[in-house]
Amino acid sequence: MCIDRPYMFLTLLVPGPKSPGRSLDVYLQPLINELKTLWDVGVETYDVAKKQNFQMKAALMWTVSDFPAYGMLSGWSTHGKLACPYCMNEIKSFRLKHGGKPCFFDCHGQFLPLDHPYRYQKDNFTKGRIERDETVIRSTGDELEEEISLLPNIEFGRTKEKERIEGFGESHNWLKRSIFWDLPYWKTNLIRHNLDVMHIEKNVFDNVFNTVMDVKGKTKDNVKAHLDLQNICNRRNLELNEVNGKHIKPKASYTLTKDERHTVLKWIKDLRLPDGYASNLGRCVNLDDYSMHGMKSHDCHVFMERLIPLAFRDLLPESVWNGLTELSQFFRALCSTVLSESDMKTLEENIVITLSPLEEVYQEPSSSNLARVVLDHELDNIDILTDVHRQEEEVNPDELHPQGMELEQEDESDELEEGFVEPNDEQLVEEESGDEDDLTFSDSSSGN
Repeated sequence: MCIDRPYMFLTLLVPGPKSPGRSLDVYLQPLINELKTLWDVGVETYDVAKKQNFQMKAALMWTVSDFPAYGMLSGWSTHGKLACPYCMNEIKSFRLKHGGKPCFFDCHGQFLPLDHPYRYQKDNFTKGRIERDETVIRSTGDELEEEISLLPNIEFGRTKEKERIEGFGESHNWLKRSIFWDLPYWKTNLIRHNLDVMHIEKNVFDNVFNTVMDVKGKTKDNVKAHLDLQNICNRRNLELNEVNGKHIKPKASYTLTKDERHTVLKWIKDLRLPDGYASNLGRCVNLDDYSMHGMKSHDCHVFMERLIPLAFRDLLPESVWNGLTELSQFFRALCSTVLSESDMKTLEENIVITLSPLEEVYQEPSSSNLARVVLDHELDNIDILTDVHRQEEEVNPDELHPQGMELEQEDESDELEEGFVEPNDEQLVEEESGDEDDLTFSDSSSGN
């Protein structure tokens, strides 16, 4: 109900065309002032049930945004090797020597059960490494508040955007103290900021599809990735071959040939979907460079959950296809209308086991971006929300309103409408001369 149009209203309008960056707090100040008033004082509101006014108070539960906006709202930068806002400075990411980008390869190992065999494989993941660390424990609200209180005051404005706090990118990723911490209850919230799953899904789909289709400029299977592969992993079958002074990358098992790519795109171009289910995907197909352009988030959502297993079936090796199918089914279950507690537990147990084989299959450090790491944490958020919802359902309404709701009851002695006499069972007869479905009231004195 909260996302239905009648219950949504515009609270803030940030002028463009450029992003405000960390200066977003300047525009949020009026909203925060109103939220503080709603919490401390409240506003007088009319209760239709009790037919009287009462002082209504309200609190902000969380925000929902994409990943770049997450950094502006929370104050923790979502760029660099410390980009994960949940693991923070405990994440085991690193920067690729040749690719130059942050890499989150083999960061799922610590989320696996302690006795899982993937933890002890020295050749399939990081070379010579055994994962012994346990799952990262999230910082509590009190711990975050204490850490944020030590941050220096930040001057806002476009000229100050590039200024960074000492230690940024190495020991922390704080850009500022978020204005949301001015709310007196913010540190007690179990979840403060949420990520929109559609944006995560689009990011994962783009990486998977462009790599399998070997799209030039967008695939993660490039020369720099193979150079980094030699330093990180022990996979000699994917190391570059030098021919006449040029580096030639070997054909990976998870990429399609030119003819296979043409087959997939031709299938997408001829695909017909029900009206309103998705846009015309055939218009997004570009057979010149074997890629797809102009796909919206919802198109990627449909393709990731419904079409990935069909598009690559019989074209990819079974191990690769199984991993992509499991990932597709994960998103499909996560976005379902009804998600039971048992299903939630199954997803939480299987997602890490699904992501680890994908890293083993794709075998490219550059393909392990932050979106896959965030999936582990998003399930924790959903689990917390499920517990909160369950506790709300178990609350006894009488405990919230001991006196109950005083509703006016109609007097049973009220007379019926003038001129109307309530008939008894004998007076309710079926009219013989009329329609069998017509019922009439007959006068007992008439003899009919």
